[in-house]
Amino acid sequence: MISSRDGAAGAPSQTGPDMENRAYALATGVFIIVLAAALAFLGFWLSGGHQPQKPYIVVSENSVGGLTVHSTVVYRGVAVGEVSAIEFDPQDFNKIFVHVLIDSDIPVTQNTYAQLKPQGVTGLSRIALNSSGKNGKVLTTSAAHPAHIPMKPSLLERFTTAGQQLVQEGNRLIANLNDLLGSSNRGRVSKLLDHLDKSVQTLTQLEKEMAPAVKTMPRLTRDSQRMIKRTDKLVARLDALTRQASGAITQARQVSSQGQTAMKQLNGETLPRLNHLLDELTSATGAARQLAQQLQNNPQGLIVGGGHPPPGPGEPGFQGGQ
Repeated sequence: MISSRDGAAGAPSQTGPDMENRAYALATGVFIIVLAAALAFLGFWLSGGHQPQKPYIVVSENSVGGLTVHSTVVYRGVAVGEVSAIEFDPQDFNKIFVHVLIDSDIPVTQNTYAQLKPQGVTGLSRIALNSSGKNGKVLTTSAAHPAHIPMKPSLLERFTTAGQQLVQEGNRLIANLNDLLGSSNRGRVSKLLDHLDKSVQTLTQLEKEMAPAVKTMPRLTRDSQRMIKRTDKLVARLDALTRQASGAITQARQVSSQGQTAMKQLNGETLPRLNHLLDELTSATGAARQLAQQLQNNPQGLIVGGGHPPPGPGEPGFQGGQ
């Protein structure tokens, strides 16, 4: 009996270690759940809570390399949404549709445009929204008919395009130089250089011949200046003579006007009066002639008056003593 008790007492207990393992597992699970809930709450709190978003489509005609689903969409540097899908335009494979979800309180207008911005050295990109004006009309969008936002090339893309064009122009220039310096044109270039050399020699000789003439230029210039001064004086005198002639012409016009006035007065007043006076003088002359004729025929009429005297003896009509 005693040995059996001792054996029973010395056997290890199976319930103690199992309970401890279960307690540790339960504590670990509860810790993980609490940590996940805390992280979720922290993320929710840092994101400012869930905000309603509106769908839009960013239309790009260039590459969207580095852009993936869930890439960030920023508006003037502030995160306002994310990329939900990327696909080609079913109507035109040269265009790429980037579906984005943007917070509903962000004013997306007709002046809003998108650009692709790289995120450091990660190789990833994000969409940056900007606006080219203040008075644009707000775009109407919905899940069935999302509004389109144009994507403009970024500064790096413009530099890349300009570099490609520059390389193409350089290649074209090199090809033209190769054509110019080809075997068929080398003779022409040599002849052209020879003609150029001869032209330079001719110009040098002409310069030597013109040197004396160039030395006389200052004297000719001085003579020309003197001639110009004399010409100015002559022109001034001509102006004075012209003004005097203008004055004489004005006086002649005044005299002519006065003469015309006098002629009008002579024809209108003096000549009629003179004609009337001549008529009266003619009448008076005729009367004087008549009077002289009467005096010649009848001198006694000056004493006895006018009329014929009574007939005397022997004259017709004599009646004697009557």
